[in-house]
Amino acid sequence: MFPKRRVIQLLAAIACAITFFIANVNPAAANDVPANGVPSDGVPIYNARVCGTDWVDIHMPNASYYNVYNDDFGRETCVVAELHHLDFRISSAGNSYGFDAYPNISSGWEDNKYTCTGHTGQCYTYPVQADHDGDPVTSIAGWLAPGSYDFSYDVWFNKTDSHPLQDNGTELMIWLAHPGVPEAVDRSVTIDGVKWDVTTWITNHPGEPHWRLVIYYAVYPRSSASLHLNNFFTDAERHGELGSSDWLTAIDAGFELVHGGVGDNIHQYSLTGLPAKQ
Repeated sequence: MFPKRRVIQLLAAIACAITFFIANVNPAAANDVPANGVPSDGVPIYNARVCGTDWVDIHMPNASYYNVYNDDFGRETCVVAELHHLDFRISSAGNSYGFDAYPNISSGWEDNKYTCTGHTGQCYTYPVQADHDGDPVTSIAGWLAPGSYDFSYDVWFNKTDSHPLQDNGTELMIWLAHPGVPEAVDRSVTIDGVKWDVTTWITNHPGEPHWRLVIYYAVYPRSSASLHLNNFFTDAERHGELGSSDWLTAIDAGFELVHGGVGDNIHQYSLTGLPAKQ
């Protein structure tokens, strides 16, 4: 028989070991995680729900810095992101959004947040003029859950080299799939071996700058793709929808929700070829 004091010491040691194990396997399980997934000391907690309008920064060891950004304008969407992995999944969503929610992987400036702020090491240059943006190449793979939304890239340009809260140049979207969402077609084009329908218009949001929106819809919806973004930029320039001297401020990839979409995820993403920040 162990002395009573020895038994208490053993139980305390076991409790400490269990706590240490939980904290290292899933940090969220050993902490009181607030609604936005970021504790009071400001250090992100990975594998925890990020809810409302908030983000988790992701550092890829051999690439650049990104944000997994739960852009839902304070509504009911939550996402889960992992440390050193460019992926996320939507863990919960409200009933109706009307395109207000866009959880995404962000590179560059989004809502006045820069993915390289506070970090050292390799970062991509934003803003950068469209005709000096290198050769941005991206690949993506996702899983599409029931609902109405688009699975898309959202690429932003401003007319100057600033980074305002709202860009005033071109918003170029590439919709790989859009279940439950209709499309309008102004023209068609084949890029990177994929046929795209294209529509465009000038936005008119009260109190905000006007900008041109250009949407490329994959004629045959897909859950994965590998794309040379400059091919889209060149096509938009050819049709007067983007200026070669406009400034690229952000490249985002995610799900623009109308309703549903719980379980949507991006499980593979890469973005390469942009100029490195000096």
